[in-house]
Amino acid sequence: RRKRNQRRLRELIELRERQKNELKRAGKAAMNFSSSSKKSKLIVEAHGLSKQFGSRWIVQNLSLRLIKGDRLAVVGPNGIGKSTLLDLLAKRLEPDAGTVRHGFQLRVAKLKQDWSSVDPKLTLRQFLVGRGVRDRDRIDQVVVDGRSRHIASYLNDFLFTKWQIDAPVSSLSGGEMSRLRFAKIMAAESDLLVLDEPTNDLDIESQDLLQDALANFNGTVLYASHDRDFIDRTATLTVAFESPGNCVPYAGGWSDRLAQMQPAPAIPVRSARNPKKQTERAGGNTSRAGLSFTESYRLKELEGQIGWMEQEITRISNAIAKPDLAVEDPDLFNSMLAELDRKSHLLRAAEDEWLDLEERKEHAQNES
Repeated sequence: RRKRNQRRLRELIELRERQKNELKRAGKAAMNFSSSSKKSKLIVEAHGLSKQFGSRWIVQNLSLRLIKGDRLAVVGPNGIGKSTLLDLLAKRLEPDAGTVRHGFQLRVAKLKQDWSSVDPKLTLRQFLVGRGVRDRDRIDQVVVDGRSRHIASYLNDFLFTKWQIDAPVSSLSGGEMSRLRFAKIMAAESDLLVLDEPTNDLDIESQDLLQDALANFNGTVLYASHDRDFIDRTATLTVAFESPGNCVPYAGGWSDRLAQMQPAPAIPVRSARNPKKQTERAGGNTSRAGLSFTESYRLKELEGQIGWMEQEITRISNAIAKPDLAVEDPDLFNSMLAELDRKSHLLRAAEDEWLDLEERKEHAQNES
């Protein structure tokens, strides 16, 4: 037992030493996208864009126009078709109806979410410069923003050591793989960046650096993301999948989208026992008098209803977020989306009604 404890102590000392070396090496990844020199303002223009797979609609009759400097965020549940919409707008996929027009000589760079197509035996050098390159002078150099840089120096900007240059891609962690793919996409000049879940596997510091890099990039960006804070900080336009095939554009980010959503009709107030008071309310009486017995009861009832609806919305949202649900059971997915939309409208209406009653109650208390 004593020998085993001594071994564990030695391992602990080694781990601490390794961690110390990692902390000495760690720094900030230098994320900077190569600047676009494109002068024309029009980047992407879509008219009546529609696409379906079998009987399942991905997008129906979407029209939008992106100019230089726009940042378009695509939001929606997993499996609903965000990546497909990005491919349609980037002209990597043909629509079934409608048109997509790009600016003249548009240079597109895409950051894929899926690494399954990457050969795990590729080294970082081969992934960054190209597997087929044999010339030693070229394989040690990478062109970044029109200038030649040594590959070791460039990868060091993304926190890779010189010992990792010839290591296989399969040896990298999720965060390292994310940094490597950013290193590749940032090396080439582009007018349009297409990013699929760009914040996946990035630590908080790297996410902040990515936001700064996008802010300094003078081209146009299309991306799909679930990160609401990232969307609020970067997006100038948001396209939301409100239901399968129904893509709705909103100006601004995630919070702006919520503010622009139209509220549903208010929940009807239960019939009052006194028909005179009910008639007064229906006739638009905005008196700030104290609440009636029925209204006081309704106020308490709304508090319980709001709490219950919030729990239901959370439950349905968690169920919809399951990967591939839209593909495996589209009928269930559609019904859950419709139920989520219905309950969200009811919740907003209940909150508005509760707020009105609560304000009248407080006003009456202050007056007394």
